Amino acid sequence: MALRNQPYFPLYVQDFLTDEKLNSCSAASQGVYIKILCILHKQGEYGAVLLKQKDKQKSSKILNFAYKFANLITFDFETIAKALQELVEESVLTIEGDKLYQKRMVKDGNISLLRSKAGKHGGGNPILYKQTDKQTDKQNTEYEYANDNEIDYALKEGNAKNSRIPTKDQVKEYFENKSYPGWEQFYNHYDSQNWLSGNSVPIANWRSKAEVWNKNQGDYKNGNNINGNRSTFRKNNFKGNDFGDLRSPKMLEEFNVGKAI
Repeated sequence: MALRNQPYFPLYVQDFLTDEKLNSCSAASQGVYIKILCILHKQGEYGAVLLKQKDKQKSSKILNFAYKFANLITFDFETIAKALQELVEESVLTIEGDKLYQKRMVKDGNISLLRSKAGKHGGGNPILYKQTDKQTDKQNTEYEYANDNEIDYALKEGNAKNSRIPTKDQVKEYFENKSYPGWEQFYNHYDSQNWLSGNSVPIANWRSKAEVWNKNQGDYKNGNNINGNRSTFRKNNFKGNDFGDLRSPKMLEEFNVGKAI
């Protein structure tokens, strides 16, 4: 479930207590900050809130956000305005254009969406699930994710090449580079199965599947793929619809040999 649908949000206690920028703010500003985090948790874009046209009453964006928050949290406008000024100056919160956001919440939201999406497909980037049995307190608090560089890498949209589920363009490019025919049939076949193998296990390496697919297509054209043409195998080895002889040791052996080819 995505973070924004949860009734709670992660508060990294060690970060909160030791953040020099946040500690530079007044107690009142820190109280307003907690309330704002609650509002950011419920937004469509997790960790960010946008100014609508009706919110733009002043020339100052901080004042406009202060008016917006004054209708949402139990602080007066003046307290909120002073707190926002301080929080933005200390880079605890960021304002870009008509958007106010908290950087770590936005990052957490993106990771949560990736996890949710990967779960629906039955797999995903293992970096997003990395945990160890011997995590230190520092890992559990200050650094929720074991390696932020790895998380950033996993979040890059251009990293689709390393994804378990390929795009059409990736499959087409791979087949064309190898001079393999039938890339579209291959893609449609496995995409219809959500890129799961016959026993519902996620396909870890689609390129290996492509190699097997191409080999099977070649064997089929050469008449060697008995497993891919069982009707012909049965027609040539059984009379009518009587498959009773399949239970004999001799026929079982021949049939299993055919499947192994």
